[in-house]
Amino acid sequence: MFCSGWRFPTTLFSSCEKELFFSTPACDGKWKRWRGYVDGKEKEIWTCGCKD
Repeated sequence: MFCSGWRFPTTLFSSCEKELFFSTPACDGKWKRWRGYVDGKEKEIWTCGCKD
C-alpha cells in the first residue's frame, strides 16, 4: 500500500490508496469514518479530534 502525507506538531494527514486520515492533537483515539470523493475517487475518510 502506498501512502503519502505529513505530520506536524498540530496535525497528521495521510492519504493511502482508498483511505484518507486526518487527526488533530485533540484526537482521543476515537476515529470517525466517512465516505467521500477525493479527486473523483471514492475514499474512506477517517477523522479524529475534529469537531462535528
